[in-house]
Amino acid sequence: MPNDAIYGNWKLLAVKWVFSDNGEVMVPFGDTPVGYIAITRDDRLTTVITAQDRSPNAGETPEAAMIRTMFAYSGALRIEGSRFIATVDAAWHPDYVGTEQVRNFEIDGDRLTIATSETILPAVPDRLAVAYLEWTRAAKG
Repeated sequence: MPNDAIYGNWKLLAVKWVFSDNGEVMVPFGDTPVGYIAITRDDRLTTVITAQDRSPNAGETPEAAMIRTMFAYSGALRIEGSRFIATVDAAWHPDYVGTEQVRNFEIDGDRLTIATSETILPAVPDRLAVAYLEWTRAAKG
């Protein structure tokens, strides 16, 4: 499939993390996450993801819950075959700014699957995992 099929707006369907040490699957944003990713023809990616329920845990402030239950970044984009690289210039987490976020992707009709390589996720810094994100096309680019 040509790389230009990735351009457009995509609505999030699911997020899951699969841990490398034991195959455990975690759905960090719940069963009905909310989010979009916009991939533009001028080579920019912007995404925001939140959990459906953003209530604080015991002892947690509402502001902390809002940060814990979201993920967002934007940056210049390059597409190389079946992967893209975003050079992050704005993010919900300051450690992401200035990094290159490499993602593998596959498109099947109006479905987009994005996967990280095996990595340490900011929310679980002591374990390696692969993050999988499933999207459906919201609008063509």
